Amino acid sequence: MRAEVKTAELKAHLRKEISSFPAEFLLFLPVSMILELYDGTKAQRVLRADPDGKEIILRAGTEQSRWRVIFREVKIKDGRARADATHIHARDKVPLVWAIPSEGKRDESGRFWAFFPTHTATYLPGILNAPWKLISDRNAMVGGEWNTALMREAARLIVKTLPELSTSDDPGRLLNAFPSDSVRWG
Repeated sequence: MRAEVKTAELKAHLRKEISSFPAEFLLFLPVSMILELYDGTKAQRVLRADPDGKEIILRAGTEQSRWRVIFREVKIKDGRARADATHIHARDKVPLVWAIPSEGKRDESGRFWAFFPTHTATYLPGILNAPWKLISDRNAMVGGEWNTALMREAARLIVKTLPELSTSDDPGRLLNAFPSDSVRWG
């Protein structure tokens, strides 16, 4: 797809957006994926996600990371939560995904995503992705019954997933998924 952008200010803004597009977006697509981002200059950014057993190898240029991605479809049955949902949120089943870094990144705060990143941090490592209700600029979550019900389902997903994070080489590996009090907000 191509679009003509006439102002230098908008071109600079778009280049910045392309250079900062989160590679982690590819974690939530259920297939191997290569995404090539071209900003109109000679610079091209290549993002790639490839399954490797129970993990996904994520590549962004020369950087590489390994992730475990746990996907569940959940039903929100609570009537108050469904009443709090908008037409966009209220479906029979909604996706809930926890993407956990397999190595490193422990000192980074986790994030809530609503299919794209929000500015809402979590003490949990990685990314908790779901159709959260957000404020109008899509940067932060709002309070309410819908998000509370999703949070309950997320807690169930995390508790069920923790034993799967242990390996024979590192049975204590699941401890890395416990909330950290060293998270830096912001």
